[in-house]
Amino acid sequence: MSTVYTKNQSRNNKMMKKMENGEKRPPTPPPPPNSLEHIKVREVIEKMCLDVTNTKDNLMLAKIAQSHHANKSRSDSFLYKVGNLVMLSTLNRCWEYKNSAEKHVAKFMPQFDGPYLVNNTHNEASTVTLEIPSALNIFPTFHSSLVKPFHENNNSKFPSCTLEKPGAIVVDGHEEFFISKLQFLT
Repeated sequence: MSTVYTKNQSRNNKMMKKMENGEKRPPTPPPPPNSLEHIKVREVIEKMCLDVTNTKDNLMLAKIAQSHHANKSRSDSFLYKVGNLVMLSTLNRCWEYKNSAEKHVAKFMPQFDGPYLVNNTHNEASTVTLEIPSALNIFPTFHSSLVKPFHENNNSKFPSCTLEKPGAIVVDGHEEFFISKLQFLT
């Protein structure tokens, strides 16, 4: 009995050394085709194949639903034309506002600035070039996701939002409009 044990042990040791050297373990033989174990394995494999097929179908349906909802806001034509007025997002310019001399909180910064006039459109890149005062010192081309159309206030529908124009200054019975200084905030 001891000789059988040592032969098996030496065989196992050789197998372990082969596995340590990167060699693969010999494949286990499949069960006989008519055994009960073989039938159960086949059922499990068929169920797994069915589950994989159902999963692929569900993923395809989810992909179709997502693309449908994503394409709701997209259009074939470019929204902006030369000469339109647009509002520019201040999302990427918060640091200027926060780093000014006074302590500012970015959440109180306006979300859009403008209106600005569209000088040029680039349909292939979905960008617009705006007429921006040189005092802002920023590049005038922006992606269309950073601009939105400007809608002028309808004073008859929204009288509380009407911006009143400053009145004239009366000097010696004459109305005068005098601008002493134009100042751009940077």
